[in-house]
Amino acid sequence: KPSKHISFKAFYSYVNGKIYTKLNGKDTSYFNLLRRPKSSIGFNAGVTINKNLFVSTNLAWFDKRKDAYFDNTTFQTINVTLSSYALWDVYAEYAFCKSKCKLFADLRNITASKYNETAGFNTLGFNAYAGLRFSL
Repeated sequence: KPSKHISFKAFYSYVNGKIYTKLNGKDTSYFNLLRRPKSSIGFNAGVTINKNLFVSTNLAWFDKRKDAYFDNTTFQTINVTLSSYALWDVYAEYAFCKSKCKLFADLRNITASKYNETAGFNTLGFNAYAGLRFSL
């Protein structure tokens, strides 16, 4: 932590695994897990600008990954590779009333990355959440 007002965080994940299955009466193994990227990396930075205002940003990248879906036309399981993607998010909150009330905004996927976590299903493009949080 560079100071009590600034924070940096980073992560890296490496996932490797095998799937075992019987295909035509024979045992078969596949390397790597479905829908799990082999590598993912991310970075987060947060700044407390003053006693009331906090802002943070998060940037994450996810490697390509394998998936499978059932084709209703051919009645076959189709194996596909889903593309890698990056996400950039920004969060801000403003506290008032002795920090009992917080007004916040959370902007997700700011670059509107087009990606799929599951074959055949879309994900949200750019989206935003905002609100008022209070504690008694």
